[in-house]
Amino acid sequence: MAMLTAGSLGVVITIPGPLAQQLHHWRAGFGEVAAELVPPHVTILTHGVTDDVDAAVGAVAAVAARTDPFTIVLRGAGSFLPRSPVAFLRLAAGAGECVGLHEGILAAGIGSGAVFPYHPHVTLAQGVDRQSLDEALIRFAGFAARFPASSLGVYRAGEAAWEQVGEVPLGG
Repeated sequence: MAMLTAGSLGVVITIPGPLAQQLHHWRAGFGEVAAELVPPHVTILTHGVTDDVDAAVGAVAAVAARTDPFTIVLRGAGSFLPRSPVAFLRLAAGAGECVGLHEGILAAGIGSGAVFPYHPHVTLAQGVDRQSLDEALIRFAGFAARFPASSLGVYRAGEAAWEQVGEVPLGG
């Protein structure tokens, strides 16, 4: 998810189990401080805005109910350079479902204008030096993994970290 802006909402697919532990370890190893703020994930929405968190979780649940659980396949690394200092894992499968969830949540009136167009991915390194970004891209060029996407986590930005305020299942 994006850097903290107090009160912002984020919606993610959390990566489960040992893969999440590995990704957290790798991300922290690249020197990223934000690795400690939120678990490894695929961002569906950042910069959501609402005064009513319960209503936002309900709206996310309604969107999630219209999407069946699916499998996300990660394959290879990419970067948002030169626009943004981010190295990420590419979604080889599941990206279309993520885009549909993103668009549905925006249509529900929760999202606000993002700085960059939505591109589903798993962040490997963000806001680190160029050498660390390059290392991430080289190290994960041949990476492949898969995991089930069965729910959406809803987070609210607190003073120091993202705090989970809801978890809703896909497919109702």
